[in-house]
Amino acid sequence: MPTGPRLLLKSACYHIITRGNQRQQVFLEEKDYAVYLAKLKKYKKNLVFLSMASA
Repeated sequence: MPTGPRLLLKSACYHIITRGNQRQQVFLEEKDYAVYLAKLKKYKKNLVFLSMASA
């Protein structure tokens, strides 16, 4: 059964993860990961958010 549309609030805290279906790899090459980080950096300039990465 599909879920309904997500409610987005300006003052809410969201937990966002990067993981493939059934925990498959998302980044197959270092280049893929570099592109992802570059896009994240670009959007961080325009949007206010805190990134707390874990090793």
